[in-house]
Amino acid sequence: LGIVIFILGDLILGIYMVFWCESSPRNIYWSMIGVFGILTIFITIHPKFQGTKYRSFRALMFVATSLSGLAPLIHGLNVFGISQMMRKAFPYTLAKASCLFFGTLFYITRFPESRYPGKFDLWGSHSIFHILVVCAAIVQLIGYLDAFDYAYANLTCSSL
Repeated sequence: LGIVIFILGDLILGIYMVFWCESSPRNIYWSMIGVFGILTIFITIHPKFQGTKYRSFRALMFVATSLSGLAPLIHGLNVFGISQMMRKAFPYTLAKASCLFFGTLFYITRFPESRYPGKFDLWGSHSIFHILVVCAAIVQLIGYLDAFDYAYANLTCSSL
């Protein structure tokens, strides 16, 4: 559940940064990721989806929720261009996405304990997954702080 909240918080802030002055697309994207988040939370806590049978499905729901952030990212690239997106935490977002991708890969494949049974009982795929999630959060926090500094110093919204 904590990972879903992390993903949603990250996407909400990322969408805010990309659409700093554009409330309509920001609200649409927030609604979209909210739906994904609610579905993922439901699947995470519902007893029917517990256990090993739905392990991969639960992981794929986390991935789908995370990937819902691609739409506003691509939209932002098309509207604002790469140079402005680079100032809006885009490089950090790519690094964060890499951490989350590899963490999920470890979780789904259960590597290394699937390859070396009994040798990674304490520091297995689940632990690696959580370590990479923390790394992703730190990287993205640094990116957002940098982006906020840029936005407050350089971006102004016209009032209509």
